[in-house]
Amino acid sequence: MRIKINKNKILSNNIPILLFTLFLITILLRLFHLNFEDYWFDEINSFWLSDPTISDKNTYIQRYLNPGQPDQITFYFFLKYFFKIFGYSDVIGRYFSFIFGCLSIPIIVYSSFKIKNNSSFLFLFFLLSINSYLIAYSQEVRVYSLLLFVSSINIFLFIKLIDDINQKSEWYLYLSFLISSILNISLHIFAFLILVSEIIFLLYLYYINKSVQLKLIMAVFLSFFFALLFNYEVIFLKYNVNTWIPALESKFFLDFFFSRFFGSKIMGIIYLITLIYLLVKFRLFILYKNKKLLFLLILTICTYLIPIIYSLIVRPILIDRYIIFVLIPLFILLTHLIWNLKEKKTKYFFIFLLSFSTITNTFIELNFKKAGKPQFTELLNRIDNKISKNITFSTNEDTEFIMLSNYFLNKKTFQEKNLEIVKFNQIKKISKVWVVCYSPLNTVNCSSKFSTVKEFKSIKNKSFHLTELFFLVKK
Repeated sequence: MRIKINKNKILSNNIPILLFTLFLITILLRLFHLNFEDYWFDEINSFWLSDPTISDKNTYIQRYLNPGQPDQITFYFFLKYFFKIFGYSDVIGRYFSFIFGCLSIPIIVYSSFKIKNNSSFLFLFFLLSINSYLIAYSQEVRVYSLLLFVSSINIFLFIKLIDDINQKSEWYLYLSFLISSILNISLHIFAFLILVSEIIFLLYLYYINKSVQLKLIMAVFLSFFFALLFNYEVIFLKYNVNTWIPALESKFFLDFFFSRFFGSKIMGIIYLITLIYLLVKFRLFILYKNKKLLFLLILTICTYLIPIIYSLIVRPILIDRYIIFVLIPLFILLTHLIWNLKEKKTKYFFIFLLSFSTITNTFIELNFKKAGKPQFTELLNRIDNKISKNITFSTNEDTEFIMLSNYFLNKKTFQEKNLEIVKFNQIKKISKVWVVCYSPLNTVNCSSKFSTVKEFKSIKNKSFHLTELFFLVKK
């Protein structure tokens, strides 16, 4: 007698175990090498702006409103209060991004589950958990991990509301959606693109069947109003920001950041070709059968298209991390459409291809990772405090000097060596001094810069990634 095995029942019984395992993988991969690198310039800026020892008023007035500082303040207040609770150090800062990077994943997965109840959400969970780009930004002390988290909530709520478009959803869902939208656009101006996508989709729904809840329309347009309010300086070019962003080149149009999002050029090609194939194959299904997938496609197109047009007509503005939230619709579209393939061999081929290539890429990146950020800790370890406790930075810019000083003063290695910071333009008053040269802050070679300080001679120097250590002694 043959025993029939119900595969679906076996899978459903083990889903809690699978979900726990996948979330554990998510956590462990983001903890791995969490403090492998020191902060780079933007992270040092985040650390300084979020100093919990200064008042909230001074955080806003003295830093946010300074000329050339048009950054949205919300992220810095979140980080500041995290430091107030858990302590002010570079290590603690990384845990802030780690937490939100981990929490984003189950929300994205649940959004996928709301689109269609099938096992594709497990495949989605797996790909998200091992994606090297998401791992990297779960370890960086910038806004992008929090932006991904809030964006995932906003997209989930919008999907839920359009799913219940012909029903009267509870008022708290609309309120939650409005709050998540306002919070998102207060974190980063590019969250504006999510709102634009939602408006376009609602206009489409209204055009085809005029069945859009007035509450949802009001929530979206209120969010749009606040988006303009929070970002008017940047939108209307009150500040000349992001002048360092390069113009779009042909290589951008070849991979659309896919090489960055998925770990390498090869990975970018694999994911891009897979997505194009699936979108062509299921174009009619997306357009006419599944409005939630259509919204995700609109979101993907708008996220790319609007910044591209703006970059070509006005000025370059597009950087991959600014649109980190586009990975939400990209991954959901990929996994759902793969699961809709009727040809089992084709379906399993794509599952194997994406799984194997992603695992291989992430393994290589995590295990053979080279320093891409400044090696300040290694540099500090080379300082002999018995020779001199004086240390300075090769910049006379007040803001840069204060930022670096604040970062070093709160590093454990610096504190253990009991070093003292002096301004670079005041080193003539002392006989011996260690000089830290951080490449991004120096337009000229450090050695050339020291040649102008005729009272001193450099007797020791050691190079690290993006940094150099000099020891100057008065002649």
